[in-house]
Amino acid sequence: MESISTNLLKCRRHIDSLQSNSKDYTNISKWFRELCNVIAEIILEITSYTKEMKTQGNKNHIRTLLLHLTQILTLLSLLIQIFLKEDEIKEDIMEARTFIIKQLCYCIEGIELLLSGNSNFIQHESFQKLVDAALDKLAQIDVSDNKEIYLQSYHISRKHIEDILCYSMSIAQVTYVEDSKIIRGSCKTVLEHLDSLFEEINKDNINIAMCNLSIDSCYDKICALERKVNACVLKLSLKIFSHYFDPLEKLSNCSFNKLISSDALDDVIVEYDLHVDRIMQIGFFATSSTTNATSTIKMKNCLASLEALESELVPNLNAVFCNNAGINQHFAFLLVQHWKQQAESLRKMIYAIIDPFALCQVAYEEIKLHIDALNSSLTNSGILSMSMLSDIIEESIVLESIVTCSVQDMEMDNLENVRRICEDIKNVTHEIRCAIDLLMVRNSPTKSGNERIMKRCKILKGLTKRLLLSLALDSSFPDSNAFFEDEFLNDKKPHSSKDAVNKSLDYITSKGKKMIKERSVLYKTPKSMSNSMQEKMISTKLKSSKRPMPLSKLVHLRNMQFSNCSKTTNETSLDLQITAILADLENLSTVTNA
Repeated sequence: MESISTNLLKCRRHIDSLQSNSKDYTNISKWFRELCNVIAEIILEITSYTKEMKTQGNKNHIRTLLLHLTQILTLLSLLIQIFLKEDEIKEDIMEARTFIIKQLCYCIEGIELLLSGNSNFIQHESFQKLVDAALDKLAQIDVSDNKEIYLQSYHISRKHIEDILCYSMSIAQVTYVEDSKIIRGSCKTVLEHLDSLFEEINKDNINIAMCNLSIDSCYDKICALERKVNACVLKLSLKIFSHYFDPLEKLSNCSFNKLISSDALDDVIVEYDLHVDRIMQIGFFATSSTTNATSTIKMKNCLASLEALESELVPNLNAVFCNNAGINQHFAFLLVQHWKQQAESLRKMIYAIIDPFALCQVAYEEIKLHIDALNSSLTNSGILSMSMLSDIIEESIVLESIVTCSVQDMEMDNLENVRRICEDIKNVTHEIRCAIDLLMVRNSPTKSGNERIMKRCKILKGLTKRLLLSLALDSSFPDSNAFFEDEFLNDKKPHSSKDAVNKSLDYITSKGKKMIKERSVLYKTPKSMSNSMQEKMISTKLKSSKRPMPLSKLVHLRNMQFSNCSKTTNETSLDLQITAILADLENLSTVTNA
C-alpha cells in the first residue's frame, strides 16, 4: 500500500507539471511517456491489491477501481489530441490542459480514497433489483401472523416500494410529456393500492381472503409500473438515438454564428442540456440492467466522460459565441469531438444489450402512430408532414441497427429470418428517403406522389410487425402474450384518501427530482441517499410459511425488460481487463513517438 501511495503522489506531481512543459514537442513527448510509465507501475501494484480484494469478495470495490483506471486512459487519449492540436497551431491550449489536469487528479484522488477505504462512492441499484426486493418484501406480509408483525412487514415493504416509485419519478423527469403522465399515473395507482392494503390489514376483524387479494393487486400494479417504466425508457432510447448528435451540432453551429441572439442561443443550450440528461438517464438505466461487468465499466466510463464535459462544453461554446478567438475555437473543437467519440462508444454498447423484442414492440407502436397521423393529415389536408416522415425513417433505422447488433451473438432459432427482415427494413427506409427527395423536395408534392410515399411507409409498418412476430416466435425470448394486452391501461382504482395519495405522490416526485440531480457516475458526489437505497439489495428467499409469489406475476407481467437477459455474454476476467488497460496504455505511450 505504501508503494502505491508513493506512486500516486508521484503521478499527481507529474500531472501538475504539465503546464510548465510547453511548445517543445520533444519535451512533451518525454513528459507523456514518463506519465504513462508511472501509471503503468500504479496499475501493476493495484493488480496485486485487487487480487487480494477479489478473495474477500468485494467486486464493487474492484469495479470502481477499474472504472477510475479506464477513465484515466480516456483522459490520456484526449490529452494526445490536445498535444496534436497544439503542435498543429504552434500554441499551447492552456484551458484544455487545465481541464485534463483537473480530471486526472480527480481520478488519482479517487483511487487513493478507494485504496484507503475512505471512498463514499455509491453503487446505484438497478430498477429491476429494486422491484425484486420490493416484491420479496411484499410477499412476506403474512396476515396469519401477529398483527404487530404483519403491520411491521407492511411498513418495510412500503419503504422498498417507495424506492421504486422515486426511481420511476426520476425517469419521468426526462421522458416525453405523455410518458411522464403514464409513469406518474402508474405510481399513483400503486400508492392507492398500498393504502387500500393497509386499510384491509389494519381492520379489527380482518378478512384474510381480501387481504391476500389486496396483496396480489399490489403485485399487479408494481409489475405494471415496471413494465411501463421499461417501455418508456425504450421509447426514449428509440427517439434519442434517432437524433443523437443533432442538439450538439445545433449548439456548435449557433455558437459560431454571430447573427443569432443570445436568447436564441440560450434556448438551444436548454434543448442540449435536456438531451444530455436523457442520454445520461438511458446510460444509467443500461449500466444497471446488464450483468456483464466489463460492459458496465465501459459504459460507465463513457458516461463519466460526458459527465466531466457538462461543466466545460457549454461554457466554452458560450465563450466562442462571445469571443471567437482562435484558441477558444480550438478548445471547443476538441471538446465537441471528445463528446461525439464518447457518445458514439456509449451508443454502440447500449445497442448491444437492448432487448430487441421489447424495443421492436415499442418501435412498432410508434411507427403505427406516425402512419395513422400521416393518413389523417393526407385525408384532411392532402399534405404529408416532413418531420413525421423523418421520424419514421430515423426510428426505423435505429430499430434495424439495434436488432442487427443485439442478435449477432445470440443463439436464435430463426436468426437468418430476422436478419433478412432487418435488411428489408433498411432497403425500404432508403426507398422512402429517395421518394421524399424526388417527390417532395426536388419537385412540388402531388397527390399521386404522396400516395406512393404512404404506400412505402405502410410496407415499412408491415415489415416491423413481421420482425416483431419473428422475434416473438423465437424460443430465446419470453412468451409475448402480455405485450399485446392492454390490461394495464385501465386500472381499477380502489377506494382511498385522495388527499393522502396526492400528498405521498408529491413527496415521491420531489425525491425523484432530487435523485436525478444528485445521481453521478464518477465526478459528482451524491449529497444524500435514502437508507433503503444504500442497503445492499440481497434477494430474500421466501420461507415456506410465507405467501408464495404468484407465478403469473413473474412470467407474464415482468417480461418487458430493457436489456436482453437471455443473451449469452462472455465475462472478461479481472486479469484480462487489467492486461487490456496496460495494452491500451502502451499504445497511447507509443503514439507520442510517432
